[in-house]
Amino acid sequence: MLNRGRPAPGAAAPEQPKLKGEYLTRYQAWQKEARENNGQARKEVSNCMPPGMPNMMGTAQYPIEFLFTPGRVSTHHEAWMQSRAIFTDGRGHPDDLDPAVFGHSIGKWEGDTLVVDTIGIKTVTELGAGIKHSDQLHVTERIHLAKDDANLLVDEMTLEDPLALEVPYHRLFTFKRERDENLLEFVCAENDRNPVGSDGITKFK
Repeated sequence: MLNRGRPAPGAAAPEQPKLKGEYLTRYQAWQKEARENNGQARKEVSNCMPPGMPNMMGTAQYPIEFLFTPGRVSTHHEAWMQSRAIFTDGRGHPDDLDPAVFGHSIGKWEGDTLVVDTIGIKTVTELGAGIKHSDQLHVTERIHLAKDDANLLVDEMTLEDPLALEVPYHRLFTFKRERDENLLEFVCAENDRNPVGSDGITKFK
């Protein structure tokens, strides 16, 4: 069981994606709408839609359980009660890939580092609040224990998108090991109360 670590005091601000083209324009429009509505912006999906990749790996308040089994690494997320499969049995990405919020992940071990390659991520997911990506988003992760702390897991993430990003975007997640916790039930639909208009977009309360 792992809980996401918090940034160290005085740590540098996280890198921001350098958007281009229509993706920059759409984000600027989203920012303008949020400013004009006291920080709120419309959503194109239900409040109960899980964030998927890459943000599902960064839900700070919700723990993640990692399971290492032959041919597969699985992550179980308390948030939205989601599961992610990382195939380590040597298979490649399928030719008829069906997009998903987690995409399709294959991994290989380089020493003690799990290198994960993910594609096929649905465009309803975001790189950050209001930051969209194309269907060509490609995520590479290097997951390993910290050199000086065996109870700290590090996920070094590189995101590439030739349509949305000027340059690769880097994110760093850290997770603290907790040996005596269990995942709790998370049923989002119990409190999904924002209205939805005839255009299918959620409205302000």
